[in-house]
Amino acid sequence: MAAILPWNRGQGRSYKLSENQPRQRTMTSPTADLFESLIGQDLKIAVANGSELWRVTSVKRGQTHALRSDQPFNVYLTAPADNDRRQGVRTSLLPGGETLEFFAVPLAATSDGVSYELVFN
Repeated sequence: MAAILPWNRGQGRSYKLSENQPRQRTMTSPTADLFESLIGQDLKIAVANGSELWRVTSVKRGQTHALRSDQPFNVYLTAPADNDRRQGVRTSLLPGGETLEFFAVPLAATSDGVSYELVFN
């Protein structure tokens, strides 16, 4: 049985990853180290009609500040060119089977794909 994954919570919609997808184990905490280990890899993202593969393209570390015990960072992902281009909470399945929720903001769209930014500050 596939898990129901939340997305666009304010609109009351949820979507399923593929029925063939293994059951998610745990919710993972986002860290710069985690995303840096995923550069060049694809994350499976729940969308309205199933799932999409978004590529982790880069991570930018920020300066540590008093409001956070760890270092703030930004992550840049590339979604398929026919992506819905909406900002909002997305749920992903990591290569190890863990789930991760994040707020994604589209930055630009080209024929090669849609660039998204995730900010963790």
